[in-house]
This record gives sequence, C-alpha cells and structure tokens, in this order.
Amino acid sequence: MSESSTLPFRVECPECDIDHESEEFDEISSFVGKHHEHTGHDMEWVRTEFEHIIESATNWEVSCDVCDDEWTFGTIEQAENFSKEHSQYTDHESAGEPAEVVVDNLDSRSVKEIIGDLADRYEEGAPEQAVYAISAENDIEIAEIKREVEKLRRSGEIYVPTQGHLRTT
Repeated sequence: MSESSTLPFRVECPECDIDHESEEFDEISSFVGKHHEHTGHDMEWVRTEFEHIIESATNWEVSCDVCDDEWTFGTIEQAENFSKEHSQYTDHESAGEPAEVVVDNLDSRSVKEIIGDLADRYEEGAPEQAVYAISAENDIEIAEIKREVEKLRRSGEIYVPTQGHLRTT
C-alpha cells in the first residue's frame, strides 16, 4: 500500500492490498464502485472527512437543580423562554443561563438520518458510498449497513432515485 497523505478520503481493500485517496468524494466513490465491479471486493473506508458536508448543530440546554432535570432546545430563544416559564410555573430558579451544546451530526446518526442529510446536498440524492463511509466511520460494518439500507428500501422509508443514490420518503 502507498504511504498515507492528508487527503480527506481514503479507502483500502484488505483482499487486494490496494488503497486509494482523493480530495473529492465523487472520485473516490467511483473508484470504490469500479473496484467492486472488477474484483467483487468491498473496500474499507479508512478516512472520511464529511464535516464540510454535514455540519455540526448547536442545541441549548436548560437545567433545574430542584427538578434535577434538563431540557434541550434548538434555539437559544426557545431555551430562554422555557427557563422563564419554568421559573414562573414551578417557582424554581433556573440553574443559570442556557448552556450551548454542539452536536456532531456524524455521531450516532441512524442510516436513515444520514441518507436524509446527504440527499439534501446532492442533486441525485445521497451517494450510497457516502452512506457506507459515514456509517463505517461510526464503527458499523458495511454488511450491516447494506442490510439496513435494504430493510429501509423494502419498508418504503427510502428509495433509489438513480443508480447508486438514495433518498428518504
């Protein structure tokens, strides 16, 4: 195998001892597809940097020491309003200002959520190889991902608008 560089995408085939890196997802995805077509081997995604495709989100948490509970909101305004209402309706003081919580959308995402996120960013829908790469980055085996994709397709939760791409219904 060649020496590793810092390109955002890298795949390796454990059966052929071949690897490939690229700056562009579409190029490496094409390589993975052609490699499978010619060898029948599934390549392993070694490095995927999708941060520019699926961005992190910010949530806001409000906590109450009396209730020993916390609530999460999508905007600071929602969190501040809830905190005021909670104080008003329970006579509990909030535990300070809402706390900002950054949520990495790549962590703990379901296969369906990943498809939905990617489909919005690609004209033809979520590239199937990207779904595999992101899921593999979260330590899910490709065979398991393929089973989940097929299950979602059969149940009508996703469909194939064009070969190699997926969309949620």
